[in-house]
Amino acid sequence: MISFAAQMGYDKLNQFPQGTNQRKMKYAPANPDPISMGKMINMEITSASIQIRLNIPQGDGPVPVVAYFHGGGFTLMSIDTHDDMCRHLCSKSGCIVISVEYRLASENPYPKGLEDCVAATEWLIEHAMDFNGLCNQPAVAPVDIWHYIPLKKELRQGLSRGHSLQLTR
Repeated sequence: MISFAAQMGYDKLNQFPQGTNQRKMKYAPANPDPISMGKMINMEITSASIQIRLNIPQGDGPVPVVAYFHGGGFTLMSIDTHDDMCRHLCSKSGCIVISVEYRLASENPYPKGLEDCVAATEWLIEHAMDFNGLCNQPAVAPVDIWHYIPLKKELRQGLSRGHSLQLTR
C-alpha cells in the first residue's frame, strides 16, 4: 500500500494545491482482476445532476440496498477510487450498492457534497424496486467520520417518508 501510494505520488499530496490533488486522486488505476458481480450500471440522477454507479449482485432478488459514499472528507477521491470496495461490498453482502459521485469542495463548498449524498439516498429509496431492490430498509455506508456525523443528522431529518434507515460504520 505504501509503495503504491509513493508510485502514484500520493505520499506528496501536502506539497500540491487542492485542485492538483483532486485531479491526481480522481482516477485510480483500475484493478486488472476486478471482483465479479452481477451487473454494473453507470447513470445520472438527472433531477439533481449526480453521477452514480449501481453495483447489482448476481442472482435473483429482491435484495437490500446500500448507499455508499467514498472517502476524502468531501474534498478528494471519486466513485472510481472506491470501485473495488463497492464491488466487494456488493459481491459479499448480496446487496445493491449505489456509489455516489458527490460534488467536491472547494469548487462546491460544504454542504453541496452532503446534499448530493442525501439526494442520491432519497433517489435510491424511490427507485430501488426498478433494480429489484428492497426500499423498505436502506443502509448508508459512509466511509469516514466526515460523512457519518452530518449524514446521520441530514438523513434522519430529510427522509421522512416512513422508511427505516440503517446507518452503518
